[in-house]
Amino acid sequence: MMKKLLLIALFFAASPLVCAAATATLVSKPATVEEGSSVSVVVLVDSTLSLNTFSGTLLYPSDLLSFTGSSDGNSIISLWLAHPAAQNGGVTFAGGTPGGFAGRGGKLFSATFVAKKSGTASVSLNTIEFLRNDGAGTKEPTTAVPIAITITKKAPTPVATSTPSSPSSNIPAPPQELGDTQPPQDITAAVGRGSDLFGGALYVVFVASDKESGIDHYEVAERRFPSEPLQWEHAESPFRLSDQYETSDIVIKAVDRAGNERTTTLTRAQYFRPYELGGLAVVLILAAYLFLQRRVRKPHHAHH
Repeated sequence: MMKKLLLIALFFAASPLVCAAATATLVSKPATVEEGSSVSVVVLVDSTLSLNTFSGTLLYPSDLLSFTGSSDGNSIISLWLAHPAAQNGGVTFAGGTPGGFAGRGGKLFSATFVAKKSGTASVSLNTIEFLRNDGAGTKEPTTAVPIAITITKKAPTPVATSTPSSPSSNIPAPPQELGDTQPPQDITAAVGRGSDLFGGALYVVFVASDKESGIDHYEVAERRFPSEPLQWEHAESPFRLSDQYETSDIVIKAVDRAGNERTTTLTRAQYFRPYELGGLAVVLILAAYLFLQRRVRKPHHAHH
């Protein structure tokens, strides 16, 4: 009896640890692929606790698979610190979601590969670090489930028949992104200044999301006068501002992978810079002096 009670107590003591752990799952689409064909690996996360930061490396055998790109469409990550990219023999990524995510099947991103030759390609996650949305950035214990992609030899090309093909049969299917005609969702942006970032310089942070094809890149332009043409510059958040006096409007553009755009503008906080205010003060003082001098002289001329 005592042994049973002890086992029950141990079970309930360990249950919070088990429930709290997150799981990162990989899904291959398709599971079996032919040489020379494309295959996508989707990275999903399940968690009972709210998580707001996700990072790690997707490992793959470079002799069997060739990384061709990634997509963050429908991703729970809205603020990318490092977009999924090939680095050091894997696909590294890092990003977060304000407010956190808790649930099942939360998509982080999908990576696309081309099968190079037949074999079994083992794909796994390494150096993963998921942080809780608890204000302290507590690291969440995470289990990663690897997958194996079967690559088969390319089937022999069928002998052409005498039946003519339609003119459009040789036109490759357009990528999925081309079906996206909607611009990214509203851009959230704010100006900040911190001693730990850019040496205390003024910067802007921004984020947008696109559920169809994902955000491709951002651009930023600073404009002081309405007639001044916009000079766009590719940017990543956070972005150090050229105008450190807050006297320029900040225009931010989000472009998705289908080429759709959305812009937002942060209005300048100041209209004059300190040295301009100094110059204006000198002009006003000089104008007041001249005005008073004229007032003093007028009665003098009238007396004579």
